[in-house]
Amino acid sequence: VSQSFETFMGIVIFVNLVLMIFETNSDARCYPEFALKLQDCKHHSSHHSWLMVCTIILQVIYTTECMMRAYAERSNYVW
Repeated sequence: VSQSFETFMGIVIFVNLVLMIFETNSDARCYPEFALKLQDCKHHSSHHSWLMVCTIILQVIYTTECMMRAYAERSNYVW
């Protein structure tokens, strides 16, 4: 595995961390007043469509990495 690929995946993981923090903070702003009806809160993470797009892109990247590693390492890959 090349150093540039490892660096890229490290950046992807860091971006994922930042997005998780943003999502958690957005949802936390809804408490306690919207605890029983989160969808009514304007800060809830479900109202950020770009966040869902980013999540899907990250899932595709992680899945692709997993498949590439499984192919490259074949018999040594942890199944």
